[in-house]
Amino acid sequence: MTIDLNCDMGESYYEHIVGCDAEIMPFVTSCNIACGGHGGDKDTIKKTVDLAIQYGVRIGAHPSYSDIQNFGRLKVDMSSAQLFDTIAEQVYTLNTIVQNAGGMVFYVKPHGALYNAMSQDQSESIIVMNAILSVKDDLSIMGMPKSVTHVLADQMGVSFIKEAFIDRAYDEFGFLVPRSTPHSVYYDVTQVVDQFASIVCHQNVTTHTGKQIGLEVESICIHGDHPMALEFVRGVENFAKQNCINFES
Repeated sequence: MTIDLNCDMGESYYEHIVGCDAEIMPFVTSCNIACGGHGGDKDTIKKTVDLAIQYGVRIGAHPSYSDIQNFGRLKVDMSSAQLFDTIAEQVYTLNTIVQNAGGMVFYVKPHGALYNAMSQDQSESIIVMNAILSVKDDLSIMGMPKSVTHVLADQMGVSFIKEAFIDRAYDEFGFLVPRSTPHSVYYDVTQVVDQFASIVCHQNVTTHTGKQIGLEVESICIHGDHPMALEFVRGVENFAKQNCINFES
């Protein structure tokens, strides 16, 4: 059995350090690199790209609303043109740095509030996807299965990578429970490994209300800014080794 393990990385911004990318990179098969919207100054982007290439990790762009202050986790009202321009600029910035380093960007995974908005808002999804494809028309989109983004990608003939989260709680519709809700973010390694096992081995997840729902995915995400991200990755790695699960992008 194989599964892709992805992590949000390169989210530091100058002196504000986020995550422990150098320690996590050897464990993952894909990395979603911030492009300046919610984190990721150009030096940080370049260091993260070089690290990914060193370990043979597949590179994806991780654009967001232009909102450093709130780490891209609040909805930002923008005109269609503003949203198109900021996403295109972020993806272009990462793509240029990656090309100059001798690598390739394979996919785009929107970040935070943008990811959630696209999952349910068709107009937002269309703008962002067109912005992405204007930079590089063969990029895949990573997102939530059965979301608006997934449906649109299928309609547009765009490759879609279905992902799930193992450090977050799900609701009964297959969406993430808002971070403002108590217990929506997991801090227990056993809980995270159990959710990984449920999704990967049984194609289902237990919601925050205790209901089981189906969830078939191709990639598993761990949030790189989580204070226990390294412990989560190590726990998942140990479980995978014991259960003949290989990580492969």
